[in-house]
Amino acid sequence: MDDDDRGELAELRARAYGPSPAVEMDAAAWDRLQKLEAASRRRTFDAAAPAASASASPASSVESPARLPEASESEPTTPSQRLRTRLRPAVSRRMRWVWAASLVAVAAVSAVATYAVASVRPVDPTTGLVPAALLDPDPALRLPSDFWNGALADVEVYEYFGIWAMRSDKDDFGKGDCVLITAAEGITAQGGSLTGPVYVGCEAGGLPATVQFALDAEWPDAVLEQHPVGTGLRFILSGDQVGVFVSPALPTPTSSAGSASR
Repeated sequence: MDDDDRGELAELRARAYGPSPAVEMDAAAWDRLQKLEAASRRRTFDAAAPAASASASPASSVESPARLPEASESEPTTPSQRLRTRLRPAVSRRMRWVWAASLVAVAAVSAVATYAVASVRPVDPTTGLVPAALLDPDPALRLPSDFWNGALADVEVYEYFGIWAMRSDKDDFGKGDCVLITAAEGITAQGGSLTGPVYVGCEAGGLPATVQFALDAEWPDAVLEQHPVGTGLRFILSGDQVGVFVSPALPTPTSSAGSASR
């Protein structure tokens, strides 16, 4: 290597390994640095080899060479190792920030999902009600076309484990925006009748339509598998959605007997 090569090598080393390493060096600069590093190592080896051969005696040539420090016991020896040593702490800190940010994102998504149900309507904490579901109307669910002579053909239907919540704002179930709750299995087209429990709630004075009742043995098995007899359910209309809230089960002796007989 001549003086120009050594000067260029020093400059490239400063860019790559200095206090402010140029991590974004272009490919040509990196390639040139590696070639100069290799040439420098060859020059050092060639200069040291004759001196080592001249100083070596026949006796020393058969002795075990002195143990050289292993890579793990010394500082990084190659340019790439030194660069990795400089970058590793920064990368580790960056990964910790990414990991922490991912936890914050998961927590935020969970909070939004919980708020989507709980924000339907503030619930008095003394009741012990728990948000259970936020229902959207199901376009696949429709009343029979001849039910009530087709008067309810446009009613929106929401489903919760075999319970239908039917919403109408055309005074079909009462004055204003109302919700009718019944068991899906109790709807029959013949005669347009509803069998089984039926509950209706309508908006009043700016308050949303609300229906609440306690489950008994007349409700579908699907909902009783989710909540035992005696559990209170509250359905609250909020815009185009219906929120479902559940109370702790408080079965009476009669309802407990009915549940056991099922």
